[in-house]
Amino acid sequence: MIQLSPELPNLDQLFAFLEQEINGNSFIQEESNSNFWDEIAVNTYLFKRVWNRPLSPFQLKEYKGRTVYLFDTVSAFIEPNTIIRLQKNHHKSSIRPIRHLDRHIDTLIQCSTNHLKNRVQPDGKFDYGMYAVGSKPITSYNLIRHADAIHSLAEGYRWKSTLHQYDYQLLLKMKAALHYLLTFKAEKDHETVLIEKNPQNQLFSLGATAAAITAIADYQSLTGDEQYLELAERMANGLLMLQNKSGSFLNITAKQHPAGYDAKAAYALLRLFQLDHMPKWLDGSKLAFEHFINRKAQPALNHWLSYAVYEMTGIIPDRRYFDIELDGIQKRLDAMKGKSFPSPTYLQDLICARQLIDRMQQLHMDHLLRGFDLKNLEDTIHSRADQHRAGFFYPEIAMYMEKPGSVVGSFFNRQHGYRVRIDDLQHNISAYCLYAQYYLTDWQEQSLIPS
Repeated sequence: MIQLSPELPNLDQLFAFLEQEINGNSFIQEESNSNFWDEIAVNTYLFKRVWNRPLSPFQLKEYKGRTVYLFDTVSAFIEPNTIIRLQKNHHKSSIRPIRHLDRHIDTLIQCSTNHLKNRVQPDGKFDYGMYAVGSKPITSYNLIRHADAIHSLAEGYRWKSTLHQYDYQLLLKMKAALHYLLTFKAEKDHETVLIEKNPQNQLFSLGATAAAITAIADYQSLTGDEQYLELAERMANGLLMLQNKSGSFLNITAKQHPAGYDAKAAYALLRLFQLDHMPKWLDGSKLAFEHFINRKAQPALNHWLSYAVYEMTGIIPDRRYFDIELDGIQKRLDAMKGKSFPSPTYLQDLICARQLIDRMQQLHMDHLLRGFDLKNLEDTIHSRADQHRAGFFYPEIAMYMEKPGSVVGSFFNRQHGYRVRIDDLQHNISAYCLYAQYYLTDWQEQSLIPS
């Protein structure tokens, strides 16, 4: 209930909207370079969701020239036997405070992993996603995100196993998703790549092929099942076929592709090398790293590059490889700390950097860290880990959506209509699993993906 102050007699006695009501029901729409209030959305909400309201509709023209008052609220969420006072600060407004983040991380991982697991359909295809505002399904599909989601399911399984919780249903869902992914393979001689199909043509997908190798490596490392290893090797041959002499990788149908795909390919080759120890996968990854070291070609820091650097330095502790990650983090650290909205890939980059520093200290290379602000890195990691909770669908946020039960316990992208897509879940699961493995277990120097 909102009680109006008698000191403001001109306040509208009919309408006062919470921020969550406005955002959760698309009251404000974008058109060209401006925003406007959508009267239809407002009235649909009033007549559908709000009780004891007068039947007169909201009409924006009646408010032309009138003062609009902004107000803060103090909120509480009632659960069985519990009243939770919600936060008031701007970026985590109206979500529950957490006194001990370390104890809460497991809840975030378990809920989001289970949500992603339950999106795997009987044929192995994911229920790709929806916009929670309006409960609108996303009709497109992307094989790269499909493969990356398998990777995150594997990370969720590893975390559960750390707690001696063995979710065999999760392994079955991973296998089903892997089977679906591999129906898109195209083979020639000893080379295999995955293809993205659309009505116009079939596109050879560098990113999907690399991600599929990683997914197979994940599955084998968890189960010991080598049935997909030969196929992974053929796909790695496909990657090498796409690699030019400079070390970069090409898309057969387009010379331009996101630079992060090069890092994804290098990481995939390293993951396969850890399984079969064939030198040509390491050689291909080394060639890609020479491409990264070239300043003109070096891609912007991204989580796949961070993963690749960590795995490569565990095999070849070349100072130049460490510099790729740490130079990028040093330059962006303050910007990462200051970002107000959730960006889970930042957390992945940051924790990889923290693990690299541990490795450098163990290798007696810590003299190379002079000038690196380790305390700022640690503070930023914990700050980001807490900030990302603003993208989690707690019940107190989900209740404003069209179908709360379909999104509660997942992660969303607020900037895109409270989108809940498999990659929104994937990035957050991976980020929090890295955080949990490093800070909440007796973490020791190892591969990011122990076999």
